[in-house]
Amino acid sequence: MNTTLFPAQGSNIYLIINNGARVLQNKYFDFASYLSKNQINVVTYDYRDMISTEKDFPEIQGSILQWAKRDMGDVMGHILEKDPAANIFILGHSLGGQIIGLSEWSTKAKGIVLVATQTGYYRYWKFPFNIINYSLWYFLIPHFVRVYGYFPGRKQKGTENMPKTPALEWAKWCQSPKYLFDHIPREDQYFEKITCPLLSISFDNDIYATRASVDWFTAKYSSAQVHKVHYKSKKMKYSHSALFEPKNFSQMGDDLIRFIENAL
Repeated sequence: MNTTLFPAQGSNIYLIINNGARVLQNKYFDFASYLSKNQINVVTYDYRDMISTEKDFPEIQGSILQWAKRDMGDVMGHILEKDPAANIFILGHSLGGQIIGLSEWSTKAKGIVLVATQTGYYRYWKFPFNIINYSLWYFLIPHFVRVYGYFPGRKQKGTENMPKTPALEWAKWCQSPKYLFDHIPREDQYFEKITCPLLSISFDNDIYATRASVDWFTAKYSSAQVHKVHYKSKKMKYSHSALFEPKNFSQMGDDLIRFIENAL
């Protein structure tokens, strides 16, 4: 599996970053480097299916559930094998925060950070974004998968192609009022078993994750010690990836560092 370690010498604090749905780990490199300079080891990785070739995408059978159980689990297991005393935190961006509760490994985390982690159900958006999302989940993704054999994304700035199976799975989730909870077997859900401190971050003007959609998903971690932060500014508009933009490190990045320090 393709992983990258940003080491913090002498520290046993580790942060695993789960990518958003259609991005690779290099999106988070600047942020990981910043944290490593603040005594936090950071591990980024790519879901194995996302780094396959376009030719292989139509044949990939790996599911989003496997990204949680297999990929995230392998990263966490490897860290604990190398350093049994490691204090592991998991940060999930968007979809990456949704899959945290789909792995039993997550119950071993010292803390969890959800960044713009939302339900994709279209009714949590106002017009016109509710119509746009409805069209995406019901028509565009199925259409593109039929035509290309995967959901294309590389022509859009900052997004990657998504294999057929997880793309169609994601679209099905987003058509359902209870999102993934309507589709993932109960025995594969660990949300209620996570009891560690949890920081849920949302951004004003985030067209991909409304505050209501983020709050809905955060509530699924019902046994965690939840702290919510909603960033709002009159001077700028925050993007879906605001935490990972260098201009926000001094505020948002430092807030995250304090959360980790307080969770230990």
